[in-house]
Amino acid sequence: GGVYVSLLTDGKGKSGFVGSPDEAMTYLVLGGKVTKDKTSVLFELINEILLAGNLQNSKRGTELLKESKARKEAGLLSSPHSLAAARVSPHASLLSYMNEVMSGLTSVRRAGGLVQEAEKDWTLIGSRLERMRQRILQSAGKQHKQGTERKFVINLTGDEEVIQDSLPQVESFV
Repeated sequence: GGVYVSLLTDGKGKSGFVGSPDEAMTYLVLGGKVTKDKTSVLFELINEILLAGNLQNSKRGTELLKESKARKEAGLLSSPHSLAAARVSPHASLLSYMNEVMSGLTSVRRAGGLVQEAEKDWTLIGSRLERMRQRILQSAGKQHKQGTERKFVINLTGDEEVIQDSLPQVESFV
């Protein structure tokens, strides 16, 4: 099992077509793996992370930032070829630029400054995180130009029985 949070950046595309690298979107991905009998627990955990996570806990927040910085730095050492490719490609497209800023050398450099800022005064970071959470939640209910609501993309993987058994938890979560 387990629960994770990550960002996914992709080109905007219409159904059945590859998106343009100059029109990018970023998705907040909250996911996890569970056995069939724990599906409701997974949705409860994701709901708690999204809605009730304590963004003012400076000690834990600073600890998480330090862990993230260490992972990014370790990534530099383990795959320098990826770093070089990401560093060269930002001029190719908006999507390449966004990927470099969020996970390349720029991200590693900014992580150090963010850790220092967190150690000095967490309140600014906590306030920014809270504003981000509110925007994410607000955008989940906004209308598309086409008039359809855009709330969530929920991707379930399992056999037919698992999917059918999970639908009530999905409805409750949404």
